[in-house]
Amino acid sequence: MTLKDKLGLVFKHIFSRKTIVYIILSFAWTMASVFFWNWYHTGEIVLFESMEITLTIMGGKLVLYGIWDYLHLGEAVKPQYRVVQIVTQQDRDDRFGEYCLL
Repeated sequence: MTLKDKLGLVFKHIFSRKTIVYIILSFAWTMASVFFWNWYHTGEIVLFESMEITLTIMGGKLVLYGIWDYLHLGEAVKPQYRVVQIVTQQDRDDRFGEYCLL
C-alpha cells in the first residue's frame, strides 16, 4: 500500500459521517466543560477564551487521531478471517440465507 493510498484512507475516515458526528459531539462536550470550568473558578462567563481552549484541545486530538490511524492502518486492511466455504441453508424460511464457514 503506497503513501497516497494510506493518506486517502485516513482522509476518507476523517471525513466520514460517523467521524464528523463524533467531532461535533466532542467539540460540544469540550466547550461545555471548559465554559463551566471557567465560570466555576472565575465566576465570569468567558466565551472566547473557552472557545480558544476548546479549539486547541480539539485540534490536538484530531492530529493525534490522524497519526494513530495512519500508523495502525496496516492492521485494519489485513484480512482477519479466511472464508473456507459458503453454505446455503436448505430451509427457505431461514431469514439469514447464506453462512460463511471460517
